[in-house]
Amino acid sequence: MKLKLKILYATTGIVALVLGALQSCEHYLEVDPPINQINSTQVFESVSTADAALSNLYMEIQSSSLFSGGAVGSGALLGTYTDDLYCYTMTTQNSDLDLYNNAHVASNTRIKSTWSSAYQEIYLANAVLEGIAKSSAIPEKDKKRIKGETLFLRSLVYFYLSQIFGDIPYTTTTDYNVNQSLYKTPEADLLMKIKIDLEESINLMDDLYRNAERIYPNRKTAELILATVLMTQHEWSAAENLLKGIVQNSLYEWQPDLSKTFKMSGKHILWQLKPLKAANATSEAQLYYFNTSLPTTYSLSNDLIAVYSSNDL
Repeated sequence: MKLKLKILYATTGIVALVLGALQSCEHYLEVDPPINQINSTQVFESVSTADAALSNLYMEIQSSSLFSGGAVGSGALLGTYTDDLYCYTMTTQNSDLDLYNNAHVASNTRIKSTWSSAYQEIYLANAVLEGIAKSSAIPEKDKKRIKGETLFLRSLVYFYLSQIFGDIPYTTTTDYNVNQSLYKTPEADLLMKIKIDLEESINLMDDLYRNAERIYPNRKTAELILATVLMTQHEWSAAENLLKGIVQNSLYEWQPDLSKTFKMSGKHILWQLKPLKAANATSEAQLYYFNTSLPTTYSLSNDLIAVYSSNDL
């Protein structure tokens, strides 16, 4: 698998990874980078630019990942595949419609997009981890926070990707020479690697959130995903201990009122991604709430609706 190196701009909160040189017959010509770009070393010379690199990873998770919601997220992808959703996107041949019709085509563009986006996020995470490890300018406290959150995000992507595809390549580097010749890692081995990464993430993160809206994960969020991994490995007791620690923590309260369940200020929330526009509902809501108009992408299938009782809230 080949991971493409893209030129990314720090002015939009993104790491600039610009590599290259001009060679003459006798010497190298050193050219200053453009004034609106910084190289990967410079990114990790301050907390603010390192946070910008991490913010770019969050942006990718929010906009084009398995966790994005809407028509590009795993809810739509797996919902249409398992017949929980009807698909109305009849013009997208070799994509959503094939998944809906159980036509397993290796060149399916939706699958390719999901796979490529996931490994782009893994690449970005690896770039942040490499930059943090090499930096001598960032305080240790900020290093721990950035590394902890980045390890968590990479583990999250790997785990859900493996739940869809099974054996997948695992890499911790941005080195193209390594990444172009990766082999699949058996799922059991991959889960162990994810478990180790999450355990390190937990040791680096704090319980307290760094934002009141809980738009950044904390230690308990990482413990929740680790518990999920442990249950996948049938390590029930270890998973139960982690989950008890979460529900008993004073940061959280059970919310039995369904009118408040999806409110952003709820204390039952461990982690949430913020919509790009403050007034917008989550992208996932667009799949299940149609107002008075007919759906143009997906709707709940009759079989799924029939599972619920008529008085289900």
